[in-house]
Amino acid sequence: MKIEKLIEEVVKKLLTKLNLKGEIKITKENSVFLINIDLPSPSILIGYEGKNLKAFQHILRLILRKKEGKRVNVLVNIGDFREREEKGLIQLAKNSAKKVKETGKFIILRPMNSFERRIVHLALAEEEDIETESVGEEPERRVIIRLKKPKK
Repeated sequence: MKIEKLIEEVVKKLLTKLNLKGEIKITKENSVFLINIDLPSPSILIGYEGKNLKAFQHILRLILRKKEGKRVNVLVNIGDFREREEKGLIQLAKNSAKKVKETGKFIILRPMNSFERRIVHLALAEEEDIETESVGEEPERRVIIRLKKPKK
């Protein structure tokens, strides 16, 4: 069975189990299958801070790994949630960097998954006097934003 067809089948079954109906669109970007689901009430599947969406995506990955015998990279998006989340993280990063510049004190952000941390690192990569670093162990891994140390 073609992998896209398998993904669509599994997503439909999961949505049915959750008593949800929606439009599913699957595209592929590099090695990642992007799954966009349009629902009449998207907040149910998104949940608080995207927790339900992340759990749905995790379960989908586990099922696909079992069926395919290998890891299948998927990224699930409900409506425009990922885009809004990315904009919010970029804004958080920029505001935090501004505060670091004003106060000279570092800021430790809330725990984030690797996708969220990457957005923060990329958002501040061009800042000449700011550096970022991921610290800690999953699931408590966080980004530290601080002034760059002067080169000796």
